[in-house]
Amino acid sequence: MVVERLSGMKYALIVVDGLSDRPTEQLDSRTPLAAAVKPLIQTLAVKSEIGITKLSDSMTEPHPVKSNMVLLGYLPPEEYRSCVSLEALASGIVPGQKDVLFRCSPVNLSPAEEYSSRVMLRNHLADLSEDEIHSLTVLLNQEIGNEWFQFVCNDQQVFMIWKQGEPEPGVLLPPEKASGNPIGAFLPKGDFTPVLVHIMEQSERILRSHPLNVARQQGGKAPISSIWLWGEGTIPVIPSFKETFGLDAIMVTDDRATAGLGLTAQMEVKLTDNIAKAAVQAIRGKKPLVYIHTAAIGKISLAGDIEAKTAAIEALDRELVVPVTSALSETGEPFRLIIVSSIAAPCGLKTVMAEPVPYLLYRSDHEIQQERQQFDETGAFSAGRYIPYGDSLIRRMLLNENEEY
Repeated sequence: MVVERLSGMKYALIVVDGLSDRPTEQLDSRTPLAAAVKPLIQTLAVKSEIGITKLSDSMTEPHPVKSNMVLLGYLPPEEYRSCVSLEALASGIVPGQKDVLFRCSPVNLSPAEEYSSRVMLRNHLADLSEDEIHSLTVLLNQEIGNEWFQFVCNDQQVFMIWKQGEPEPGVLLPPEKASGNPIGAFLPKGDFTPVLVHIMEQSERILRSHPLNVARQQGGKAPISSIWLWGEGTIPVIPSFKETFGLDAIMVTDDRATAGLGLTAQMEVKLTDNIAKAAVQAIRGKKPLVYIHTAAIGKISLAGDIEAKTAAIEALDRELVVPVTSALSETGEPFRLIIVSSIAAPCGLKTVMAEPVPYLLYRSDHEIQQERQQFDETGAFSAGRYIPYGDSLIRRMLLNENEEY
């Protein structure tokens, strides 16, 4: 669907991971979104279309990146399994279309004669410095890397590339699944995994007395016993955003994987912690559509901190929605704005759920008046508007107010 842009129209989406939640006694049977004081969002709510939409397929594991793909108007390809390739892409690592990427987590194991008998003591060594990550990557390439298997890194983690590898090698569990247990039952299993287990065993042998570990132990840190391969994925094949909608677009995000998604869609991408500043600059620029995404509230949700989540939603209204709306108004052009939760993340469960999420669609050129309308989970459900296919939400924003999709 190529959109014929309305004269001078600006479009913006504010996409918030984990904004949607469930009622809790701690907030008098309200959700954090309902309890939060959010004056501008509420001002917009009474002039906007409000409803719920489904962004996650209940038959597959929900994930914010998949939801962002849907909000950009795409259906996640069947072969899409992990966001690891998108994180790598956002770091300047460009694998081939048929290459398979793996997370390569450094872990700490107990001593044992057999590799499979070792106990997982620490499932992610998060205290590695950038120099240690780089040194580990160089070592793995020198000792294990070849024309088929290569190791690359960013400033936070190591990846392994299997050149033209098997995209579905078997069952590869994250290392935390083995925490406190002998690793044998948790090692990769499947027709194409023996080579992966062999690489993990090789890493244990070369790291056993390596100077990198000697220095870590002298500094009071746990040694890297082995690497753990998991989270395999390939670059998803999707058409460019401009090819799909006929509009130039820019993405502003604080999340690497989502930034990689934007690059895959051939959008201009700003990966930054200062979302509001970058979003305002983008709105003042020439591109008609600005996709603004933040993962911060989702992380708070997964930590289970209800009070912090409520405060973060209030800050979202004050520190992001206010400057974004002001910048849109200051252009002097009509604009459309969506505010939506990419995924439900109940604090009480500390996980993400494949549940319908609330959305708000404001049209400056076609305001409506619903004085009692509220932008929260209950208010969105009560509005009686349900979009069963979330990829059509952006199309709804781009159409003229009198058109239906």
